[in-house]
Amino acid sequence: MKRLVKWLGGSIAALILLAAVGAGVGYLLLLQTVPSPSGRLAIAGLSAPVEVVRDREGVPHVFAKTTRDLYAALGFIHAQDRLWQMELQRRVGQGRLSEIFGERTYSTDVFMRTLDLYGHAERSLAVLPAAVKEALDAYADGVNAFLQRPVGPFQPRLPPEFLLLRHQPEPWQAADSAVIAKLMALQLSMNLNRELLRLTLATHGLTSAEIEDLLPSDDVVGAPPPMPEIAELYPLQRAPDPVRRADASGVLEGIDGLIGTGASNNWVVSGARTASGKPLLANDPHLHLEAPCLWYLVHLALERPGAEVSNVVGASIPGAP
Repeated sequence: MKRLVKWLGGSIAALILLAAVGAGVGYLLLLQTVPSPSGRLAIAGLSAPVEVVRDREGVPHVFAKTTRDLYAALGFIHAQDRLWQMELQRRVGQGRLSEIFGERTYSTDVFMRTLDLYGHAERSLAVLPAAVKEALDAYADGVNAFLQRPVGPFQPRLPPEFLLLRHQPEPWQAADSAVIAKLMALQLSMNLNRELLRLTLATHGLTSAEIEDLLPSDDVVGAPPPMPEIAELYPLQRAPDPVRRADASGVLEGIDGLIGTGASNNWVVSGARTASGKPLLANDPHLHLEAPCLWYLVHLALERPGAEVSNVVGASIPGAP
């Protein structure tokens, strides 16, 4: 009996020790995913050294000699801090969430592929100004530099979400940033469901005047300008059977999750009423609450020889320069 008790005690102690060691190793691995506030890292594509200084609030201050290097560094630190958020955003735009989450995101993927938002993002690249295209390419180089960076023996290459879901991100492309901008526009299309309803009524033969009679506009800033018949704008085809709401309810719920509500507001305080003597601009964007937040505070400083430093400070969106 004493031998059994001794054996059980030893086994329990061994299990506790193994659990403690496992917890310690897990903690060290998670610690490695937190951006280091110091150190040097050589990455490809930079024309000169770039310095990133994180203040006590964790906000990065980036100092570079060229705009291209600034955008590349921004892509790197965005990926360093928000890669999982960026991956989810581009997959929403691509209609590829279900590759990770399965059937639960199927309706959202169908809706996004029906809009072909990513196809529009790819086609947009051909008509963007050269400077914008260069910024997108430099940013993508910075994100991919993070994905391909050298890591230590116990340092995971990807954030914990990727490890838990056993997901490997693809290289970042300029179209990925473009689709995030288009996704932002979609989220602000707060009358989308109303427009879909107007199109549905048009497919059943109603004219624009009849639709306006059923769905009058909010007369806030006066009557809207006259519009052509909806049937002249879109190739509408009337469905042979009435559309049942039950058939579309799942898709509409997915749409409601993407689209924002309400409206933003902003105001300005005159410099005559501030301690600095300079005006203050305050803005309240009415967007969905997210974790992490949509915005990413950053300071970019362009240090050109023989010129004053150009500083840009404010909120950026992870995934876009």
